[in-house]
Amino acid sequence: MEAQGEQLLQDLVKHEQALTAKVDEATAAAAEIVGGAEQEAQQLIGDAEAKAEEVVEEIEKKTEADSQAAHESILAEAQAEVKRTVAHATSARNAAVELVLERVLP
Repeated sequence: MEAQGEQLLQDLVKHEQALTAKVDEATAAAAEIVGGAEQEAQQLIGDAEAKAEEVVEEIEKKTEADSQAAHESILAEAQAEVKRTVAHATSARNAAVELVLERVLP
């Protein structure tokens, strides 16, 4: 009976050791999976940050281009208005000179 109990105890110890080994293997495998997931997450975050920077740069370039186009358009309109005003003033001056000449030199 004692031999049988000893054998049962040894079987339990072996079974416990086998289970402990399986737990250790599972723990190592889980650590490896977690490590891989962390690396993948860091890569995804890095990719997302890089993409965000690209989008910001594109928006800044577009905004700058739109701003430059608006500036050029406003400048062209202002220059055209100056030309119209100068032409109108020149025409009015010429008319005034003619009127003065007609009255002074009949």
